Amino acid sequence: MLQLPMEPTEPTEPTARVKEEIEPESKSSAPATAAGVKAEQESSLLYWAKRQHQFKELPKLPQGWIRVPSRQSSEIYYVNLSTGEATFDSPLDLPPGWEVVTSKSTGKQYFWHAELQISQFERPT
Repeated sequence: MLQLPMEPTEPTEPTARVKEEIEPESKSSAPATAAGVKAEQESSLLYWAKRQHQFKELPKLPQGWIRVPSRQSSEIYYVNLSTGEATFDSPLDLPPGWEVVTSKSTGKQYFWHAELQISQFERPT
């Protein structure tokens, strides 16, 4: 008999954001310069959400996820715009047995392990 994934009953808090990557480096009260405005724009998630076409050669991410280049290294990190989760681990890589499922009633994504009959909003590790 086919078992359908069960949606988590209680949402959990989103995992901690990688603040140094998401938030601007400084919150200076100095007047904004053209370079300062550009730097602030580049650090915003909206800025990168609109520029995902530059990653078109890479595999498509699950709904709600975007790629953001790190300002501190040459790595790319991933942000879930729905939950605020930010991680250097690709959302395409899940532990064995886990899959991403989208709720038919809410449209939110959650994680399901069919063998263990576990569903949760937090990304499994």
